[in-house]
Amino acid sequence: MYKRQLESDLKQYVRKRQRRGHARGWGPYLVLLYGTAMTIGAFAYLDGGWAILAMLVVWLSTLGLYVLMVLVGLAGAALGAPGRLTDRIREFRS
Repeated sequence: MYKRQLESDLKQYVRKRQRRGHARGWGPYLVLLYGTAMTIGAFAYLDGGWAILAMLVVWLSTLGLYVLMVLVGLAGAALGAPGRLTDRIREFRS
């Protein structure tokens, strides 16, 4: 009985530590760095309308990467929902 309770408490602790509600790791910073580097490159190597067009393409691709990261985060949150529900039921019962 003690081992099961300890295991349950450890799982609950790990789930709480993983759920923070904000971006984690280097992913968002790498996307911003990519967008910044590509925009600077567009203005340094291109002239006139081509620079603006390149900046628009870079902005859309950076936005696409950001949206992809948000979708991955939402999918991860959805996969963690059953664990959170189980934790709340266990808390309610005890």
